[in-house]
Amino acid sequence: MTREESNIIRSLRLPLMIMVVFIHSFLIDRDGMIETIWIEHFFSQCLPAVAVPLFMTISGFLFFTKCKNGNYSFFSHQLKKRVKTLVIPYVLWNAIVIIFFFCLHRFVPSLINSEFENVSSFSFPQLLNCFWRGSGGFPIAYQFWFIRDLIIISLFTPFIYYFAKRGTWTLIVYLIFYYSFSISYLEISFYYFVGAFCSLNRIDFVKFSRKFQTYAIPIALMMLSAMAFGYGSEFVRKTYILSGGITILSLQFLYNTNKITSILYKYSESSFFLFSVHGIIALLLCKLLTKIIRYDYQLIWIPMYFLNIISIILICIGLYNLMKKYTPKILSILTGNR
Repeated sequence: MTREESNIIRSLRLPLMIMVVFIHSFLIDRDGMIETIWIEHFFSQCLPAVAVPLFMTISGFLFFTKCKNGNYSFFSHQLKKRVKTLVIPYVLWNAIVIIFFFCLHRFVPSLINSEFENVSSFSFPQLLNCFWRGSGGFPIAYQFWFIRDLIIISLFTPFIYYFAKRGTWTLIVYLIFYYSFSISYLEISFYYFVGAFCSLNRIDFVKFSRKFQTYAIPIALMMLSAMAFGYGSEFVRKTYILSGGITILSLQFLYNTNKITSILYKYSESSFFLFSVHGIIALLLCKLLTKIIRYDYQLIWIPMYFLNIISIILICIGLYNLMKKYTPKILSILTGNR
């Protein structure tokens, strides 16, 4: 991994994580509030659609960064490392959210949406199921579906190594499957495979992105516009993700030393904590705002949408800094020693 690649990965952690916060921060869906709904649709569904795929691509890239040969010791070391960085935080955060929802249902049920299942009445098998799929196909800490899928993909890394080393044709075949089928695991694993392919074949993704940015940027803007105005087919969405990913990786300011990158470097370490906690904070703040503001005035809801997201980010970073200062060992375990 080159210095530029390392810098851009470090720089991207917080911005991509902020995009994920946008994805989970819908405030309102009321008839007649067309402008507000469109803005939320654009900033919470269209624009940040590239965030999770880029995270998955970076994960695949980092897994194989130090791979000289795909022997048993390499995979054994990497998978043991993933127990600390993925499995333990996954179990702990889902347990925390179960306890959190249990307390809310028991003591302040008004803060829970009526469609939420009552965790306090769950049987033991139902509680165990909350750690994996739950009733809606997501773990109870819903954003951790990403970590769940990453754990599964990590188990198949020997096969990924084998095919990624076979040549460019494997990537082309995977790309054809990517566009031909709408299967979530196929799509997610494709992003991971792209990262692994670049890492194993020593492809400098910064230079690659610079080379193709002239084509990627206009394509990404066209696809994003189509999605924003309701013309987003699966082909459009997937093309936006690929071209948008190249566009982001080619952004010059992300790997140049300047005030922006220094800020991104400073707060990048808090990105996993932000990922872990923002769901709970978003739930409480969104519920609180919809209770306080009962007017259908777009001039109120539009700034509240952005203020809500800013508040979620600041609260999470504030909690991270408090734990870093007073409970660093607990924080280290919860964030997988990141």
